[in-house]
Amino acid sequence: MSSTLSSGSHQIGADTRLKGSISGSGALTVEGQVDGDVRLDGDLTIATSGVVEGDVDATKLALDGTVRGNVKAREAALGAQSRVTGSVAAPSVRIHPRARVDARLDMPLSLPRQVGSRRR
Repeated sequence: MSSTLSSGSHQIGADTRLKGSISGSGALTVEGQVDGDVRLDGDLTIATSGVVEGDVDATKLALDGTVRGNVKAREAALGAQSRVTGSVAAPSVRIHPRARVDARLDMPLSLPRQVGSRRR
């Protein structure tokens, strides 16, 4: 099963378990469980009670719940209650000191031109 979201704000309630992938645009808050991938051109919030069992691809991710899969975002914020198992790929990642991250982090690194050059 696959669900497509249109622009706007959407929510998956705490007592809801969705089996299948979600894609679309807009904002989505997950308080329940999603057993499938989430691909969103917009902001994704996974609340403390939220669980995603699949890959996540969003413009901006605010995670306080659990993701068991790979995360890809332009910006990711992993809160104190967040749990990630998989990988996190984003140019900007903020990790709360109490977050549990059992993941590979992929972040592009820009060094000044002088670093690594030899001066004579």
